[in-house]
Amino acid sequence: MCLIRYFNNIATYKLCKLSQIPAKSDVEKFLKNLKERLMIGEIIYAFRTEEGKNEDTLLELGITPLQRDEYVKNLKVEDYSSGPLKNDKGGNDVWIFGKEICHKEIYIKLFFARDFDVLCISFHKAKHPMDYPFKTTAK
Repeated sequence: MCLIRYFNNIATYKLCKLSQIPAKSDVEKFLKNLKERLMIGEIIYAFRTEEGKNEDTLLELGITPLQRDEYVKNLKVEDYSSGPLKNDKGGNDVWIFGKEICHKEIYIKLFFARDFDVLCISFHKAKHPMDYPFKTTAK
């Protein structure tokens, strides 16, 4: 399926598996739910340890796990990249955000656990440039 996606006010055609980009209000709702959950629960980091790229990213950026928590807690609609996507491990859909930290683009993948916790299954340097459908550039 070929979709028209708008990035930085320019129409870009992409072949992708997404059925559509969610409404901005859906991303706002996800982020509101994230913040509400974190008042009660916590962020659980569930990385595949054999790769080590998530831990290596913290070392390379020189940030602590507590600082990483703050980056996740302070995500904005403009940081949204894609989702909701089917979770290939089962469970709730995953949402993907990106954030520039120390001049590096960081790929952040999250989903909600059954309780009040938030699972972060990726927090590492992006392998490829990411798209941000709700981010606008300053003129």
